[in-house]
Amino acid sequence: MALTDALVIAATVLAAAAGMRVARARPPARPVMTASVAAVLTAGLAAQLTFPELLTALRRNSGAVEDGEVWRLGTALVMQDGGLGGGIWNIVAFIAIGTLAERIFSRKGWAALVLAGAVAGESAGFFWAPIGAGNSIMVMGLGGGILVAALLKGDGPARLVGASGVAAMPVLLILHDLHGAALAAGAVLALFGPRTMINLPSP
Repeated sequence: MALTDALVIAATVLAAAAGMRVARARPPARPVMTASVAAVLTAGLAAQLTFPELLTALRRNSGAVEDGEVWRLGTALVMQDGGLGGGIWNIVAFIAIGTLAERIFSRKGWAALVLAGAVAGESAGFFWAPIGAGNSIMVMGLGGGILVAALLKGDGPARLVGASGVAAMPVLLILHDLHGAALAAGAVLALFGPRTMINLPSP
């Protein structure tokens, strides 16, 4: 396993742990937004497995984008370059992190974090990973937001977990991994965005 893959998995697990810690302050919510996006991602994976040529046609391809196929930056989010196994991981991670994020953030905040992760990740991927696809950068956008929420609103253990997750960010950026850009985008948005986007009481 590559170091970057291990760091992405670690950041995801730490974001989930931090999210579970701080989400206790909020009652369970129906994860409507997470379920809606996850349904689209699942449909995309099913379509890709049925018609494998869709991956080549819809994935991020910097050369094709430069030739005018800008829409690939969006369609790449619903394709999975890790095949069935990678796709299942990405979707399950999105459901886990997204559900926690819906308890921690406002709906607008949740959507902003997903968008921030997608935009930052695809922008970095244009240069660092010209060919690729997957929704993991949306997971990182939400995860970065959760880690910062844990630092701002969590208790001691939550802050420790949050700090540990944030520590993966500079390493991923130094290694030119697009997940680092997505994680950073979510963290910066949660840190400097409107205070109302985080629905948690002060510690």
